Amino acid sequence: MDATVTFLISIGLCLHWEVEAQLATISRPTLWAEPSPVVPKGADVTLRCQGQRGRKRFQLWKDEELQEERNVSWHLADFVLRNVDDFNDARSYRCRSGQGPLWSEFSDPLALVVMTGDFPKPSILVLPNFSGSPRTTWTIQCQISWQSSSDHNFALLEAKSLQVLQLQKFSRGQIYFSLPLVRAEDSGNYSCIYYRKTPPYRGSQPSHTLELIVSDKLPRPTLRAQPGPVVPPGTNITLWCLRPKMSSLEEVTFTLWEIRSHLPLQNQISAALWTDFSLPSVRPEDTGSYRCTYKDRTASGIKSEYSNSLELVVTGSLPKPSLSALPGQVVEPGKHVTLQCRQPSWSALWRATFTLLKVGSPQPLQSQSPAGTFAVFPLLSVRAQDAGNYTCIYQETAFHQGSEPSDNIEIWVTDAPPKPSLSVWPAPEIASGTNVTLLCQGPPWTTRFVLHKEGSMDITQDEAEFFLTRVTSKHSGHYSCSYQLGTNGSLWAQHSDPLQLTVRESSKTLLITLSCVTFLLLCLLLLVCFCHQYIPRAAGFPGDSFRRFFCCSCLPQDVCLSHHLEDPREDPLYTEVGTERPKESSMPIDKDVTYAHLNKKTLNERQTGSKETTTEATLYTTLSLEMLGPDTFMEITFLSSSETLTRPTFWALPSPVVPKGANVTLRCQGRPGSDRFQLWKDGELREERNGPWSQADFVLRNANDWTDARSYRCRSGKGPLWSELSEPLALVVTGVFPKPNIEISADALISPGKTVTIWCQMPQRSSTEEYTFALLDAKSLEPLMLQISAGPRADFLIPSVRAKDTGSYSCIYYKKTPPHRASHLSPAVELTVLGQLPRPALWAQPGLVVAPGTNITLWCLRPRLASPKDVTFSLWKTGTQEPLQNQTSAALWTDFSLSSVRPKDTGSYRCTYKDRTASGREPESSEALELVVTGSLPKPSLSALPDLMVEPGKHVTLQCRQPPQSALWRATFTLLKVGSPQPLQSQSPAGTSADFPLLSVKAQDAGNYTCVYYERMAPYQVSEPSDALEIWVTGSGTSDTIIIRLSSMLLLLCLLLMSFLWYP
Repeated sequence: MDATVTFLISIGLCLHWEVEAQLATISRPTLWAEPSPVVPKGADVTLRCQGQRGRKRFQLWKDEELQEERNVSWHLADFVLRNVDDFNDARSYRCRSGQGPLWSEFSDPLALVVMTGDFPKPSILVLPNFSGSPRTTWTIQCQISWQSSSDHNFALLEAKSLQVLQLQKFSRGQIYFSLPLVRAEDSGNYSCIYYRKTPPYRGSQPSHTLELIVSDKLPRPTLRAQPGPVVPPGTNITLWCLRPKMSSLEEVTFTLWEIRSHLPLQNQISAALWTDFSLPSVRPEDTGSYRCTYKDRTASGIKSEYSNSLELVVTGSLPKPSLSALPGQVVEPGKHVTLQCRQPSWSALWRATFTLLKVGSPQPLQSQSPAGTFAVFPLLSVRAQDAGNYTCIYQETAFHQGSEPSDNIEIWVTDAPPKPSLSVWPAPEIASGTNVTLLCQGPPWTTRFVLHKEGSMDITQDEAEFFLTRVTSKHSGHYSCSYQLGTNGSLWAQHSDPLQLTVRESSKTLLITLSCVTFLLLCLLLLVCFCHQYIPRAAGFPGDSFRRFFCCSCLPQDVCLSHHLEDPREDPLYTEVGTERPKESSMPIDKDVTYAHLNKKTLNERQTGSKETTTEATLYTTLSLEMLGPDTFMEITFLSSSETLTRPTFWALPSPVVPKGANVTLRCQGRPGSDRFQLWKDGELREERNGPWSQADFVLRNANDWTDARSYRCRSGKGPLWSELSEPLALVVTGVFPKPNIEISADALISPGKTVTIWCQMPQRSSTEEYTFALLDAKSLEPLMLQISAGPRADFLIPSVRAKDTGSYSCIYYKKTPPHRASHLSPAVELTVLGQLPRPALWAQPGLVVAPGTNITLWCLRPRLASPKDVTFSLWKTGTQEPLQNQTSAALWTDFSLSSVRPKDTGSYRCTYKDRTASGREPESSEALELVVTGSLPKPSLSALPDLMVEPGKHVTLQCRQPPQSALWRATFTLLKVGSPQPLQSQSPAGTSADFPLLSVKAQDAGNYTCVYYERMAPYQVSEPSDALEIWVTGSGTSDTIIIRLSSMLLLLCLLLMSFLWYP
């Protein structure tokens, strides 16, 4: 082959490998031994080396010398050592993976121990005072009878698998292995060996087996739902029950329970670590709390604890709630936003459970059961990953009913606002005297725009279009634009890329115009010739054949033939005639464009004859109405958007129940970017106003029981678009009718769990019309329950009261139809329920697994209660008798700061809050939060079984292993996904590895994973995170990576083709 050809091929190969190297660096592979790194002499052992995806070359090194190299079709290589020898094979092994000329770092070393009969067998025993009780400490002694030198290590093994559990250095002929705070999962068979510290790693035969049993329940399993715990009716649900890995268990019986039933729903027998329970085509009656257990199938029959309850909600049996954001939907990083989920006014269930969901996330974010008709979900110190669409539901637990999900609400976090773009129409180079439009495009929640020009003052306005009329040469120059963020009047996005506008002198206009016309005519002639076969042959176009000819030359024939002027029909507002924008379209804003013929006469009729405008998916309309008569048939361009304006959320502040003469604010919140709002009363438009922050407040002053006690709705708009009307809001004005009487069935103090009835009685019945009774929180006047009654009394039942129900209650009655005139408030009755307050929630930012020196914020959040106003929050760490910090606050949350954390800060944290009134009641503490500060132990290895590449719906197990030099007893292993602040799974197995199953994987399970291990007792040592392991779900690779790889391959092929064409 010619030298030039060789040169071109070499360049292509180098470029290809360089692209691969830039896409991902080759991290060190993972090396482990199957079935164990401790094997008998003469046995076979497999050394498995797993590299990154796409790595197809592997090397095995023994004692720092290359032993074998092989190419494989996948990213996993097995090196099989057959009939192992205690001298040649009992060595230190490492491996590395490669692609092209690139090689990874070496894996961590693996010592292969070969047991031989040349050494005396050790003896093993458990020291006196052994007890099988849980939470006691076992001491296992491994002893040799002969005097050994100090060049031996001792290993405690699991007797069946020969897995190493603990390592100890030699000391005076006997070694002690301590097993602190044993639990049921520590039951099993143990043995020990000793072996040389240096290669060859020749070891003794294992000691006799020591069987130890802990009399305790088995550890609790984990229950998960796919596709999620909140689903519509008809969905097929799979409930996965997972148990921890235990050497003492081989086959178990898994059982699924529903809390309402004392009998198991399903049983499954399995030797695996998990099983699945199927609930096909679920219905609303399947809503409820589910748990699972497992049971040893041997004679012992030990049963596990119940898993945590999983709340399954099948939606659709209750009306949808509304979801709003306070103070707004656009939030700056580090600020707080509160999402408020409200039942519809005619629902008013007592103590419903509200659940907040994020679209795209299968698990609920937060759940609350407040004593009222709405729940408050705070998103604290938000970050970019908190942006997205949220929805909420509420459910009635007694009858297992779930609502429809609320309309989505989008939260924008202004962490890195996108740069705006600036475009010009009709062209960046135009003749003097022309009208020019400059369009500044930003995200939909932008509120104001500014146009910058070098050497001139800025132009600021609320609209995105800037009109320059009859431009002259002084308008020439460089333009850019920016937009204002929706949360801060002084915060603006960065400028757009500059756009140069050139205004030509008028003397050149004619020549350029003639040239353009000539060019367009030539293009038109070619277009007609090319499209001549599509010209319709049908008649019926009198007086319009010329326009018809050119219109139809490049349009589908069925569209052209659909317009017959003689057909009698109603004048349409517009008719879709194409989906691709022609070259002469006005503003190049978006590719999603629909062309329409607009009849001006019909448009005028619809604009004047209708009170409500149909919502269209349109952002901008560019049309010229100059010199058009009333019957002119014209062509315009609609620039359509794929998004429509969702209906706004509408509520009353401070309450929809107000005294006569009071002021009330009706707040309408639309989607980000909404800037026009309308208030409708009893079906008629009352007021329209502009709202710069995607919401508008309509204030009714000195509320009147006749004119203001009505039904209200609102809608939001942007440009020419209007949303649907909101859900109706009934404004109730009190102080008209005589106050009702109120009684309560309970004493002043009542124990939790009892049922309380509150009676509301009208003083007299003056008419036969129906009234609505409302039970109110006496302080806020928030409606808690509603009841329509044909009689003079309503009974409000409060089942199974809890401490959170403590508070003051009153009631009213009001007219069911407008005007919603109501009685005076009844006297207040006090209800005090003994017992603990509901537990708070505790979470950490930026995450639970952090590097030393990180600043951690622990947020403690309590539920909204009517009774306590000021509370004292306390932060506790397990193992301490006094709180670490105290905070007094009237808010629903507080923050505890841990500055520059160190490994000693690793541990379990909880928080509480205490009523600061005389009662001084305390709640349960929050669930424990495990904070892990990494870095004091060597990093583990993470591998995937059976492979890194997984088909959707299949399973993959991620195995996290301690390095051989660590071998901590019952360390806690935690699996993390890169980019997610919360750990995915945690385990505390009796061994040096943990298995984390990813079951029935989906595209969102693809990504990079890592793991850590740590001691849960002092001195709280924690490992470094393992190297990241990338899991690929078939079809989930990023398009950018695929395009780059294909491009590099095509470049290589092109160079090869050029070389062969050059030298055939």
